[in-house]
Amino acid sequence: MANSDFTTEELSNEIWVTLIDYPDYAVSNLGRVRRETKGMTVRAGRILKIHIRIRGFDRVNIFNQPAWYVHTLVAETFVEKPEYCTDIRHKDSNRLNNRVENLEWLSRRENQRHMAEFGNVAKGSRNAHAKLTEADIPIIFDLIESGKSLNAISRLFGVSGVIIANVRDGKNWSHVEVEGRTPCKRCPTCNQVIH
Repeated sequence: MANSDFTTEELSNEIWVTLIDYPDYAVSNLGRVRRETKGMTVRAGRILKIHIRIRGFDRVNIFNQPAWYVHTLVAETFVEKPEYCTDIRHKDSNRLNNRVENLEWLSRRENQRHMAEFGNVAKGSRNAHAKLTEADIPIIFDLIESGKSLNAISRLFGVSGVIIANVRDGKNWSHVEVEGRTPCKRCPTCNQVIH
């Protein structure tokens, strides 16, 4: 985030904490990272530029290290981490808002539940790993109803028989409405299909 994204009051109350593993750098409660010490070509106090955005997350380079997610630096520095938690959630679903009050630690399952609830999960053909499309699903159901075997259908679409069985059972692609098919009900707690 640029300085213009913060109010004057926020900037005057900004809290900086030196990174334990990288004492030449500090992270703030507003989600900014700066160089603490003078380097050969860098002045002390310089705010690092956000240079890469992967999957919508801000990242910064810390000397001779792979790029770091800014929200991870902020959460690890300012937010108490419960023992069972592994994921960090942006409460407002804005991955560019790395303020400490917008971050919380969650278990992987809790984070996935929140992502699904707020539409942050890439379902169907929006998922980069999808081998089927929404248009394929009604065709698959027509082929199943016509008596074709799951293996024959899987060969037609270039996927495994397990994927076709999961489509049939409502475990995958259940968000696609198919005429004559009632959507599978899912357990609100664990998201498993209820038959």
